[in-house]
Amino acid sequence: MTAQVCICIWLVWASVLDLIHGQGPSPGTSRLRLTVLSEDRLQMKWKESEGNTNGYKVQVKPMAGDSEQEVMLTTKTPKVTVVGLSPTKEYTLQIFALSGSRDTLLARRRFVIEDLKSISTGRNSRKPSGETLESIPSSVGNHEFEQVPELEFCLAVSASIFQGPQFYCDTSIPVDIVFLVDGSWSIGRSNFRLIREFLANVISPFHIAQDKVQIGLSQYSGDPRTEWDLNSFSTKEEVLEAIRNLRYKGGNTFTGLALTHVLEQNLKLEAGSRSEAVKVVVLLTDGKSQDDARLAAQVLKDVGIDIFAIGVKNADESELTHLASLPLDVTVHNVLDFPLLGNLTSRLIRLLCWKIQERSRSRDPGEGIHLSTHPSPTNLIVSEVTASGFRLAWTPPLEPARKYRIVYHPSRGGTPREVTVEGATSSAQLLNLTSNTEYLVTVFPVYKDGVGEGLWDIVTTLPLSPPSSLTILSVAHNSIHLTWKPTSKATQYLVHCTSASPREQEADEEEEDGREVRVRDPEVLLEGLASGTEYSIAVYALFGEEISESQSIRAKTLSLDLPKHLSFSEVSHSSVRVHWEASSRGVRMYRVSYVSLEGNQAGEIDVSRNASSVNLAPLSSSTSYIVSVTSVYKEGDSSTLTGRVTTRKVPAPSHLKVTELPGDDVRLEWAAAAASGVVVYQIKWTPLGEGKAYEISVPGNLGTATLPGLGKHAEYEISILAYYRDGARSDTASLRYTPSLDKHCHLTEPLGMRIAEFPLNPMFAKMLLESGNFGCSQEILSIAAMMQIQNVFVIPPNQKTQAMREHRKFAVEEGDHLTMLNVYEAFIKHSRNSQWCQEHFLNYKGLMRAATVREQLKKLLVKFKIPKKSSEGDPDPVLKCIVSGFFANAAKFHSTGAYRTIRDDHELHIHPTSVLYAEKPPRWVVYNEVIQTSRYYMRDVTAIESAWLLELAPHFYQQGTPLSMKAKRAKVDDQ
Repeated sequence: MTAQVCICIWLVWASVLDLIHGQGPSPGTSRLRLTVLSEDRLQMKWKESEGNTNGYKVQVKPMAGDSEQEVMLTTKTPKVTVVGLSPTKEYTLQIFALSGSRDTLLARRRFVIEDLKSISTGRNSRKPSGETLESIPSSVGNHEFEQVPELEFCLAVSASIFQGPQFYCDTSIPVDIVFLVDGSWSIGRSNFRLIREFLANVISPFHIAQDKVQIGLSQYSGDPRTEWDLNSFSTKEEVLEAIRNLRYKGGNTFTGLALTHVLEQNLKLEAGSRSEAVKVVVLLTDGKSQDDARLAAQVLKDVGIDIFAIGVKNADESELTHLASLPLDVTVHNVLDFPLLGNLTSRLIRLLCWKIQERSRSRDPGEGIHLSTHPSPTNLIVSEVTASGFRLAWTPPLEPARKYRIVYHPSRGGTPREVTVEGATSSAQLLNLTSNTEYLVTVFPVYKDGVGEGLWDIVTTLPLSPPSSLTILSVAHNSIHLTWKPTSKATQYLVHCTSASPREQEADEEEEDGREVRVRDPEVLLEGLASGTEYSIAVYALFGEEISESQSIRAKTLSLDLPKHLSFSEVSHSSVRVHWEASSRGVRMYRVSYVSLEGNQAGEIDVSRNASSVNLAPLSSSTSYIVSVTSVYKEGDSSTLTGRVTTRKVPAPSHLKVTELPGDDVRLEWAAAAASGVVVYQIKWTPLGEGKAYEISVPGNLGTATLPGLGKHAEYEISILAYYRDGARSDTASLRYTPSLDKHCHLTEPLGMRIAEFPLNPMFAKMLLESGNFGCSQEILSIAAMMQIQNVFVIPPNQKTQAMREHRKFAVEEGDHLTMLNVYEAFIKHSRNSQWCQEHFLNYKGLMRAATVREQLKKLLVKFKIPKKSSEGDPDPVLKCIVSGFFANAAKFHSTGAYRTIRDDHELHIHPTSVLYAEKPPRWVVYNEVIQTSRYYMRDVTAIESAWLLELAPHFYQQGTPLSMKAKRAKVDDQ
């Protein structure tokens, strides 16, 4: 067989509807448009011809001497897709309009697919020949209609495939076999070629003749199609040739509709069905039916027709057993894939032959299957059409039917549904349909021994009624009140609100294209809208799961006035006063916010509506801030008034004064650097010339310090600077001092000099030096080392819940210091294993670093002869030792829900990373440090007893005048 071009045609379902309605093409000028869909697939569209036509004929002819290929389309839709073309070969395309026995040339064009692709992508490397369209007048090109040759597929099937096995089936009575072949998209073109091969091999052993075996075939997907009737061919060669030319259909899998088609079309007398013949239907499918196929199969079996069900790949074997005739081990077959169909051929042929012979032996002489034509109902009337249903009525046939089967589905595709009513009934109500949808409805009469012709019609449901008379009742700063007339039978209303202004549309897109509200009553109050913004509001009526068209309206919310004339005064290193001019009436309060230019410090304060200024504190020194003031209304916030201000540099201590004390000690006094904000003063004294420098740190609330061990004959440079809460350091203030000579003075090694040798915060150093007195130096070493490590706990974003669960295993109610102790001791117990750290979401490198730091601190404790002791699991000595170092960082829980410092009454909060954050707040705590984000947070927090503060730091909490000392003691005792 010579190689020929393969041409496959998909006809749009709309063309079938056009034939049903009898609609003709509208007048227009003939114009052709070609679209390349793939390497070998070309789509052709043209304008409909003027006048009445019976359809179109498309002719595609290769220019290189190949035999001509043409296709005639009996459709009124001017569209066709051709597949199997060579991308490099030149073709001539001609399109004719068919009218009676003559056809009129509408357009002619030559093309090469590769050139068309180049044009479509803007690469004009080769101009296609015949690029312009030749428009043919209606009086030119008429000729007699020529015979359309058979279409052949590209893949030539060898003759050996169709010779079949050496088994032959000899039947003594006539046999009508109808093959029902699944042609859905799930099969694919390559597998469909295997199906054609399988069909040829199954048919080959039978003696095909008008008085012997007749073969018919229908292919189905969304709708069934008869490929040839039982009486179409009288020889085996003709049937095999028809199989070679069988074209792949493509579509869905409606097996029930296809089985009904076999009974109503393929087994009619006019299609070649013989009453005396044994009748067999062979179903071949690769999937589960998308409609109910069992009822249709049962009707066939009830009238004596045998069904063989062959499944491939994804076929539902349970469904096959319900469709096939008995015995199932003879009639049901299933293979895993299409290439395995060849293994089934020999067995199926023999079982098919056996079933036919068995049927012929069990039949009485002269007995046959009578599929006589039964009368059909007439005069189909449609009434009571609504958006969700309609009523059908018909005139019953003269021969009473047992039942009526009403099959209906959307005409443009969809799953068929059906309703069955008793034969005494001549009407039916179809409900739960989709609105504004065209349905194809068929009424079949069901008799005891068969089914009559169907009576059909096309019915379109009504559209759903949309809401009407949209009215804006009121508009406020952030709300719109809307009402409308109620819609009959609506279950709910859907209100969709989107911003009509370009600036707000981007925000709506981030919120999934606006907002939606469902309401039952015909009114809605849309709240939470932006002020001064125009909105587009669409209202839909809901009827169950269906939705009507929308009615729309626009409305704009009222604008909100903002403050005016922003200014600053009283600027210091840690605070600034902000001033503004009040807004109009209706303001509930003012919101003042600030953020540093670096973005690492921010805050927000709400002040009363009567205020026109506020003091911002504490701020960082030498830092620029953006300050914003917003008017807060009941309806929302106004636009923001902003300004910029820079804080001053932190002040240094002043008015230094030295007083000699007995021995080698002196007292240094100074004027406080600032009213508040100083964390610690660092004092350093160095002998002029040669000599070792000494350094101590004292809490920021003190104004004096004792400097020990000044030499008898040396002159000293004494300097002091202040460290502030924000991390800033002041300039250094200094003086020169020469001590008095006293031969009885002896140099000692004070605590301050020991603290200076530790590479730690002085509070940690004090805690370590005191640990021997509390009998817990081993525990304090571990705690101090762990506190130098950041991010001990690891929380991966995709394992947050699991990580938090593992971390809680180490937490204790006393707080963060003992929790860190638990982590370190567990790490040491598990031999510093990295896998253990990974399983418990711990920072392995950080823990190894903590172990190194601990060894370094341990050497310093040995140097200062701090005894090596352990509390043996008793937490109180450890907690008291922590207080001895961090007594200055004490806070008490306040009735407002926050903590307040003992020293300067600042408001603090427990940091969310603390183990105490989610627990009941303890009344008294000490902490390592304070950090500021939107609030001031305490980090590394431990619960304590208030009595420990007086016991361990009486020098700190008894400073000041008797009145202030009484107030401080009252704070500690008020538990």
